[in-house]
Amino acid sequence: MRDRGSVAEIICFTFFLAYLVWVPLPFGSASDGALTPLVLPPLLLAAASSILIARRPVLRITRPGRLWTAGALLFAALIALQLVPLPGPLLRAISPESARLWSTADRVAALAGAGDGSMHPISVDPAATAVQLFRVAAYAGAFVTAMFIARTKNRRLSMVAVLALMAIFETVYAIREAALQRYEIWGWKNTLIFNRATGTFVNPNHFAHYAAIILPFGAFLCAYAWHTAAPGAPFRRRLVVLIERRFILLSLGAATIVAGAAAMLVAQSRGAMLATVAGFAAVGAIASGRRHAVARAGLIAFSVVAVFAGVFFVMGRARSSKHLGERDSTSLQGRRSSVLSALRIWTGRQLATRSQ
Repeated sequence: MRDRGSVAEIICFTFFLAYLVWVPLPFGSASDGALTPLVLPPLLLAAASSILIARRPVLRITRPGRLWTAGALLFAALIALQLVPLPGPLLRAISPESARLWSTADRVAALAGAGDGSMHPISVDPAATAVQLFRVAAYAGAFVTAMFIARTKNRRLSMVAVLALMAIFETVYAIREAALQRYEIWGWKNTLIFNRATGTFVNPNHFAHYAAIILPFGAFLCAYAWHTAAPGAPFRRRLVVLIERRFILLSLGAATIVAGAAAMLVAQSRGAMLATVAGFAAVGAIASGRRHAVARAGLIAFSVVAVFAGVFFVMGRARSSKHLGERDSTSLQGRRSSVLSALRIWTGRQLATRSQ
């Protein structure tokens, strides 16, 4: 497909790139003030891109695109279902614990002289659930926009380059704040999490996972630069052409990989490291065929783990990196308690929550 499009498509794609740049900047879009600007742009862009593509019947949505879109819509519908008021008997059948909580709230409201409703949703906090529904809708809108607008080679490269530059910027910002021992975000002192680099995110793990998501794009840029540099030519000639014609692309990819790894290390995020190892191992297995899938996945996982383990060991001994050396399971227990509490509300079962 030729990399051409209407002026409206180019404008839509430009706004989409600007949105990708903006998303992590206002405290990782975690603040309440960033919610509306986070949700509305991708929804408007998705609607605009859908209209533009509908006017070009030659273009078709691929089967993976339809599957991913259907999955996103089903996930959003599942969240929306939790906001639909249901009769008492149906609510008790679906979620006994939710029905019990609403019944208790109705009795308290009746004692206070307020009217009680006969129908309630599954969610015990509809406002918070609605916020998550809007967030999921924004994610789906961003995916649909990228699928429709960034459909050509040059546009995809532009999108990847923008994300790579943002990962590099976030890492440089985080390292600068850590070197100055300020840990500030646009002048705001991070008093919630101390002595861990966060970039423009409040939570260091969110910052590290953002970098971990973009890190494979660096590998893609390096691979693309190599495969498009005199394909089929001898190794030496190909290497010369790579340096002469694809140096910027190769450098951007390598810088993105280094920035992603550095971001995970300065943020001291064990979860992001584990996700990166698992991701590269899974992709290596998928790309290796059935016969060598397990061996290739194990080799890739071992290589990535070895790299992280060396730095992990060195930084874990440093005073400024105590988090890497922690052996307790406080964070894991906190997540476990949250998951079990959600399951109890949904099923009404008394699941054990004792800590180890």
